[in-house]
Amino acid sequence: MKTPPEQAILAAGIEHDWSDVFFPQSSRPPERFLRSSHHSPPLRIQSPFPAEAAATVLGWLEGEAKEPDSVLEVGAGCGRFLRELLRERSHFRRAMACEPMAAKADFLRWIFGPSGPDREIPCRDHLARIHRFTVSHPGASRSGAPPVEVRAATLEELAPEVERNGTPFGLVACLNVIDHVPEPHTFPNLLARVTQPQGYLAISSPLDWHEEFTPRRHWRNDLSAFFRDSPTWEILHGISVPFIFRPAYRTLVVFQSKILLLRRRED
Repeated sequence: MKTPPEQAILAAGIEHDWSDVFFPQSSRPPERFLRSSHHSPPLRIQSPFPAEAAATVLGWLEGEAKEPDSVLEVGAGCGRFLRELLRERSHFRRAMACEPMAAKADFLRWIFGPSGPDREIPCRDHLARIHRFTVSHPGASRSGAPPVEVRAATLEELAPEVERNGTPFGLVACLNVIDHVPEPHTFPNLLARVTQPQGYLAISSPLDWHEEFTPRRHWRNDLSAFFRDSPTWEILHGISVPFIFRPAYRTLVVFQSKILLLRRRED
């Protein structure tokens, strides 16, 4: 039976973002698995990009006078970045993951929900077909971490609600999303609508542009270009971190994904 496209995309995201948890270096598939031409071995990355990005952002925030007490991840994908934040910091009192793809939103509810044998991973059958591995719940966050509200929505859908309720976030994270929106030059303004004044934005992108998502006239080769002259955002820190992507069985692509930490100026 053919796998639905969203399930295949979800499985690829799990492989990239959770490889060190679900497919650890110490595990080894049977020899028949290694000889099979029909199943690709899992891509094992010791420290996946979302985990590296979380550690980087947390390090930067330690040097700031104000620690955010609420966090929103926009385009949360498979949830690894947000999970690392909540595992390492106990001061967050509110957490939300915003993800428009329904399959990924279901996975986020699994990751951030309670573990248990009755809660099987979404797309389990597809992962088993690819890797023949048993995937168990990794445990979501440290004791005392807030529950994570998962919203299957776009930022355009979420922003008006946040404004109406007067509930912007102290930290907004948006990893590898801006190069998949049609108008990246206006996207920082949309992010500002869900960020508290003097709140923080952690954003990254390999700037891997494609015309199916973004018209060529909006492409830039520097993430900072979208913020440098902004009256709303102040750039605090920036660094480039390797981001490994496998578009096909025998192909690995390594990007340098720039990470920025910005502060929203007062209105």
